[in-house]
Amino acid sequence: DALGSIEVAKQGEGDMAVANALGSNVFDILIGLGLPWLLYAAVFGEPLIFNATMYEMFQHEVLLLVVVLFIFVGCLAANKWQLTRTVGVALLLFYAVYVVYAIVFRPCALQAFDLPTKTACVLD
Repeated sequence: DALGSIEVAKQGEGDMAVANALGSNVFDILIGLGLPWLLYAAVFGEPLIFNATMYEMFQHEVLLLVVVLFIFVGCLAANKWQLTRTVGVALLLFYAVYVVYAIVFRPCALQAFDLPTKTACVLD
């Protein structure tokens, strides 16, 4: 997706690059979460129930996703809906802040990559 967005952006189609980036992420989230949950409910005949720890983890991540969306739209609106080098740098800086946040405040997410963490990550 990233390479496709870069290629169309080089051709002067910045709107297609943004649409591809947003559309592919929406598709990934809806299919990546919806399909496994649908299959779980179909196979086991019951809904997937989140315990308090899982709910708390999802709550923070969804809130962060909404904040990032507002930052992205705010950057575009502040720059008169034009993708410029300044907007690109600002978005990269926001991403760097997110990576630091994820490493410092959400170390359990690192378990997916088999990286060592200093905290015990236990789901009830």
